Parts: sequence; structure tokens; C-alpha cells
Amino acid sequence: MKQYIKTFIYGAILSIILLVLSILFWIINSNSWFSSFFMGGFSSAIFVAVFALISYLIDRKNSVNDLKAFILFLESQYEILKIYKQKYKSSEIQSIVYQIYNWHNEITEKRNKKLSNFYSFNFKLNKELTLLNSKLDELYIWLIRFTENNEEESIFAWFLFLEEELNIEQNIKNIKSYLNLNITNYQNECISHFKNKIIDLYEGVNEYGIKTFDDLKIVARTGSYYGDIYGKKFQRVESGEHAGKIIVDAQGLPLVTSDDYYLGNQQPDCMLGWTNSFSYKNISLSFLIDARIGGNIYSATTANLYKAGNAAGTVINGTRGEFVVPNSVTSDGNGGYTANSNAVTPELYWGRAAGGNIGVGEAFLYDATNIRLRNITVGYDFEKKWLEKTPLQKVRVSFVANNVWMIVNHLEGIDPESISATNSNATGFENGAAPTSRSFTFNVTVGF
Repeated sequence: MKQYIKTFIYGAILSIILLVLSILFWIINSNSWFSSFFMGGFSSAIFVAVFALISYLIDRKNSVNDLKAFILFLESQYEILKIYKQKYKSSEIQSIVYQIYNWHNEITEKRNKKLSNFYSFNFKLNKELTLLNSKLDELYIWLIRFTENNEEESIFAWFLFLEEELNIEQNIKNIKSYLNLNITNYQNECISHFKNKIIDLYEGVNEYGIKTFDDLKIVARTGSYYGDIYGKKFQRVESGEHAGKIIVDAQGLPLVTSDDYYLGNQQPDCMLGWTNSFSYKNISLSFLIDARIGGNIYSATTANLYKAGNAAGTVINGTRGEFVVPNSVTSDGNGGYTANSNAVTPELYWGRAAGGNIGVGEAFLYDATNIRLRNITVGYDFEKKWLEKTPLQKVRVSFVANNVWMIVNHLEGIDPESISATNSNATGFENGAAPTSRSFTFNVTVGF
């Protein structure tokens, strides 16, 4: 069985090396003969590794089945021992001798064949079975002595010793426990839903500015929700067949409101968290996924990128050609509106949308919803028997990765948690904030 594992490991390593070489030669020359050669070797190595893995799993399954059958045999023989202890008769000694003798042969045969392939991978199981076999060797010597000298009292005393010292019943239970694939799964889910509404402010005060950034402000207003975001919007048709469409000037550029309008709120609709822990023997794995659903955030960083022409969104179909503002109308001079057909350059459009220090609030307001794999932890606890001759009671090593993967994010290349208003309670504004970092740590925990 060990050979299967070695073959699998060597095959996997060889396949990775061959794949890398194949890719390198393909990059150098896509028609390279060496690339095809190494790719063929990669396929062969993968086949060998998979075949070795399948062989290992089949052999391991057969070994486990053998061990289960062996345990059933032990249980039956233990019942014989109990009967013999409770009711001792000289006439039964010979039959019991043969039963024990066959028992011993069964263990020896299993040990020398497939059974050894299995329990060699488990130190504790191997130790238990080795102890059991040594005790049976001693028992066998006693049985031979009994048949030669008919020392009935001695053999009876031995059975009492065997049951007390070896504790066969408990060992059977222990061996059974090692057959089980002990996977422990701990799962916790947390869902929080909240909205903070302003009931009342200081007497005579209806609005409190949490934070103001030029034409954008985050406020607390009586009767409204905490963290409302106000700013400029594009002018739109309020009613009629063109209701909701953007109004542009004679150049084809969108018009901007002079007053501030409600744009959104910084508070999420709910917060979700899901943590799961797995353990197998001494190995543990845990992860945390959290989610922020709803809420809005304004990104001044994005506005500056568009204003300077550094954002990918300033390029349309690979060029920066002129375009007509989508869903836009222009005044017909008689109080009505007609469809806009005036094309503008990206430079002029984004100069209008992102102009000034802050730009048009509506243009750079994003849904702050995000889902991320926050944490992964892999740990291993050392076996206590490895620490018996040391002053240590516990040793644990673990690898921790934080901020691993942003699964869902509507803000272009920016983490919604990278806020700029760190000196206030305003979380709906971002401007040149440092990105959140991904960290990897290796920990060693020692207990005395």
C-alpha cells in the first residue's frame, strides 16, 4: 500500500514538472516539438498517478474489510473466554485450547497479509494489535505448558490475567473506533438585519451632517435613516413619454442639478456570516464567509480615474471614439423634448460627470453589496504520545489566510471596506483609501 502512495506522489510531481516544461516551450514556440513531447509525458504521468491512487483505495478498502472480519472473530472468542471463566470444566479445556490456537493463527495470518498493509498507517492501531499479538504469543506458550503438564490452575489463572491486563473487550472497542472516518463538522450561520432610524435630534435641529465632501454629504435627518447620502444628479425628464431620460445640452453633454438629492443610504439591509469547521483525526479546517447585502457607497477614487481617462470604462470597443449619451433627450425649444443625437467624446463626457472635486454623486454611487471568503485556517494537533517524554502538553501548528477571495463586489476594483472617513461614522464614502490587505500567517501554539 505504501508503494501505491509513493507512486502517486512521484507521478503527481512528475506530471507538474512536465506540464510546466510543456507550457514554457509552447510560450517560446507554439509549434515546438518539445512542447508536444512533454505534454505526452504529462498525460502518461497523470495516468500512472491516477492508477496508483485507485489501486491504493481498493487495497485500503479490502484491508478495512479484513480488519472488520477480524474484530468479529475477536468478539466471538471473547464470549468463549467469558463462558470458560464462569463455568470451568476439565473436559472443555482441550476444545478451548484448539479454539485459542486457531485464534492465534488467524491473527498471525492477518498480520502477515493484507491486514498489515492497513494498520501500518496508523501508529496507535498498530501498537494495539502488536500488543495483542505478543500477549497471544505468551498465551500460546501457556497452552503448550498446559497440554504438557495439565496445569489446570495455572491456565485458569492465566485467563484471569489475560482479561485483566489485556482488557480484550476494551481493545476490541478501541480497534473499532480506528476504523471510523471521524469527520466533525461544525457549522454556524448568523444573519443580522437592522436599520437605524433617527427619531429625534437636538431641539431645533432636523439635520446633522455626519460628513460633507464638497457636493456630497452624509447626514442624519429626523424621521429618516441614519447615513443618508445626498448629492448632485443628472437632470431628467419628470413626466411624459420621455420620463426618466437624461437631459443634455446643445453639445450633447448631460445637465446636472443645482440642488442636492437623496442618492442612497450607507447602511446595509443585512449582514450575513457563515463559518464551518471540519476535523479529521488531528487535522482541522475552518473557513468564514461573510456578506454585506445592500447599502450604498460613493467612490471618489473611481471618479478621479474616469476624469483622468485611466479607467477601463472610458474605452468603448477598444477605442475612445465619440458616442451618444444613452437614454438621453434634448430640448425641442417648445417646452418638450426630442431624442438626442449629438455625439460627444469620452473626455468631454467624463469631464462633465466627474468634474470638480467630487463629480456628480449619482454617476459614482455604487451598491456596497459584497460577499467574501474572509478567512481560512488549517491546523494540525500533535499526537499526545509524541509529547510524552517532553514537558509539553499540547503543540498545534496552523496556517491562516485572511481576506482570501472577494466573491461578489460591485465597486470597480475597490474594496467597499476601504473607506476614507475613518474619523467619523460615515462609511458611505471612499476617496483614495488604501486597499484592504491579504495576509498569510503561520502559527505555533505550545501548551505546558
